[in-house]
Amino acid sequence: MAYPAAGPAGPGPQEASAAYGASTQPASGYPERGPSQQPWNQYSLAQETYREERAYDRQRARRRKRHGALRIVGMFILVPLMLVAAFLVSYILTCIINGASPDDVAGLLANLWERVRGWSLGITVFG
Repeated sequence: MAYPAAGPAGPGPQEASAAYGASTQPASGYPERGPSQQPWNQYSLAQETYREERAYDRQRARRRKRHGALRIVGMFILVPLMLVAAFLVSYILTCIINGASPDDVAGLLANLWERVRGWSLGITVFG
């Protein structure tokens, strides 16, 4: 029994494979391009821009991490220094308000330094 050339469902199995093989495009799918000019081998401005953006984002992320680490270290150093500075300013202003002369303030600061130094030398770590 022979299959009809074209029936209500379309061409028969032999004609369908022949029609598929007779496609106007070659197997690569890109008739105007040679093998070295496939879309994945071509220069793409979008890819280059994306690559530059990714590099910029990586650099920015590194910079954020570095600044975060510096900020933490700065807090460990700057906060105690600011507390000491605030204490010294308030101590000096209190002395001035109580009527101390500049020589008296210098003497009081020298005495304060000696007390802090003696206290810090008296600290024993394992003792």
